[in-house]
Amino acid sequence: MFKAGTALYAYEIMREAGENIMYINYLGAPYIPSIADYADVMARTIDSLIEGSGVSRVVFVQQRNYNYDFSQISLLLEFAQLYIYLTKQEKILSSEKLAFCQKCVAKRHENMTYFSILLKQDPMAAYHELKRFLREARNDLERANPECKTCDMSYIRML
Repeated sequence: MFKAGTALYAYEIMREAGENIMYINYLGAPYIPSIADYADVMARTIDSLIEGSGVSRVVFVQQRNYNYDFSQISLLLEFAQLYIYLTKQEKILSSEKLAFCQKCVAKRHENMTYFSILLKQDPMAAYHELKRFLREARNDLERANPECKTCDMSYIRML
């Protein structure tokens, strides 16, 4: 399928039988590619789906082919669309969206960066982390100075 010297994790999209199939090179990988077992496989697959649109099936090429049909990757496509929406349209990593003052930006940016990475690796864990961030932000709001309350409320609305 892949030519000699093709980079590990490289992909090609081929049109076969009326559908776009993404072939991802796992030849030489130290493990069997499994979306359910390895967070990095899931994250790389979502990144590949973001780059190559219109894919209806994913095949991991190793000693044998590991197929994921549309019913199995449709959720990954939704996570890819959610990731694009949050980072490109909602701009959850922009300092303007995170805080009005510079004092809060660093921690909030760290939290949202962690969330965006986790969203591609383990969406359920990302959801639970987001809930934790929201709890922490509400606790911070209760203890905040009056001048910080507007900034904290904006962050809570974003979360």
